[in-house]
Amino acid sequence: QKANQRRLEKSNHKLAQVNGVLKNAYYDALTGLPNRNIIADRMQQCISKNKRQQSHIAIVFMDLDGFKEINALHGHSFGDDLLCFIAQKIKLLMREGDTLARFGGDEFVMILDGLNSPDDCLLILQRTLDSVSNIQCINNKTVKLSASIGLTIILRKVYYLQQHFCP
Repeated sequence: QKANQRRLEKSNHKLAQVNGVLKNAYYDALTGLPNRNIIADRMQQCISKNKRQQSHIAIVFMDLDGFKEINALHGHSFGDDLLCFIAQKIKLLMREGDTLARFGGDEFVMILDGLNSPDDCLLILQRTLDSVSNIQCINNKTVKLSASIGLTIILRKVYYLQQHFCP
């Protein structure tokens, strides 16, 4: 019985190591968000799902304006805290099935799928920009920050054309 218990403990230890490696490969160590390695897979999943549902997808690239200066002025530890704070604020604004990923540095990617209209993402995006620019005091330090976004919409009509008119 003790030999079986040791084997089980050893197997559990190896499984925990593999899970740790996988987590580090696909999730950002600082924010806990998916990282750039998982974005392509999530996009492909959304495209496949939305082909069946005939809905739109918004892919949003967001860069924090002024972050490098804040990081230089207040230190990397403060910058790390700020990135985590912003990630949590944005995540709370998003719908449950949407994806927020840290692309790297001060860059984030949002995947908003299942949109009935391309305009359905505009409220989330405006709230995101407002949320980032409304940050004033963190860890007793005042910061002035804003964000820039790039937006691509994958329309449901593209799926229709591909299905009906392309070989």
